[in-house]
Amino acid sequence: MAKKSYTVTLTLPNGKRKYFRGSTRKEAEARREEAVKQLDAGFDISNNMTVAELSELWLKDYKKGNVRDVTYKGYDTRVHTWIIPALGGLKVIDVKPVHIRRMLSGYNELSKGTRRLIIQTTRTIFDVAVEDLDMIPKNPCVKNIKAAGEEPEKVSALTKAQTGKLLAVAKGTRLYLFVLLALNAGLRRGELLGLMWSDIDFDKGMLTVRRSVSYTENNPQGELVHTVKTEAGYRDIPLPQHVLAELSEYKAQSCSLYVIPGRDGSYMSSGTLYYEWAQLVGELGFPCHPHQLRHTCITNWIADAGLDIKEAQYCAGHSSSDMTLDRYAHYLKQDRIEQTKRKIQAV
Repeated sequence: MAKKSYTVTLTLPNGKRKYFRGSTRKEAEARREEAVKQLDAGFDISNNMTVAELSELWLKDYKKGNVRDVTYKGYDTRVHTWIIPALGGLKVIDVKPVHIRRMLSGYNELSKGTRRLIIQTTRTIFDVAVEDLDMIPKNPCVKNIKAAGEEPEKVSALTKAQTGKLLAVAKGTRLYLFVLLALNAGLRRGELLGLMWSDIDFDKGMLTVRRSVSYTENNPQGELVHTVKTEAGYRDIPLPQHVLAELSEYKAQSCSLYVIPGRDGSYMSSGTLYYEWAQLVGELGFPCHPHQLRHTCITNWIADAGLDIKEAQYCAGHSSSDMTLDRYAHYLKQDRIEQTKRKIQAV
């Protein structure tokens, strides 16, 4: 026996009728009442835009040309690989949290990090429907929708002994200043390769981050851009005196505008960096990735130098303190435990 359903109608301002269905008359009427509230609030419930159309609009009008190529490619991949295949055929006004959860349940094989990015992108797309298009009263990708699954293995900071060996092995190679600055200024790979001598104020002991080398599908070796990853990436970082002294020596011998030059005197390419890095790591005796150096620096700022979370956020170029807390809270906790221990034992 077919399951019984009830339908009620509402005449819209454009003269068309909209139908509301439910398993009971009360449920159908409740949906109609909700639609009336949305109409009264100024929302266009007759808009038939699909999630696919909204997603394409978001990519074209909100992201293309406004973010770096590599960032846009990430958005484009998430939209066309995961979001549109799962939600694209639905009307925006019909999407509910259950649809978002159903989409995610179909991607259980993906890493937690990838699923988190899908959620963030989906939420941002629907923000346009809420805030700019007045299509829906609230975002269906609600805050309690979280990415399930195993956390990716966290990057570990190098030990003091490992840091010392890395610096010793790098000394005399073309990557020494890359290693020295990554460990003491916490710059990203692209920021380091785009760094010029004019960005270092030896009198004030400050390094200014104002450009980076960006990697795209069309230019995997890197392209110098006069922007950084985010607005927070523009920053001034104080340098230790011993680092300034070494930089001063290298600058006196350099014929390039760049602190870490390629063989032609321009910025070092991605291919050259990883070739040189492979040679370097081969002599270390332990695995090490370039990003580990930045992670080690930020860890040392918090655990050894005593920077608070806002100071560490600024120097790291993180867009929010939440990002810094998420990655380094355990070091802050360890530091608080040690401080508490010293206070109690001093009584």
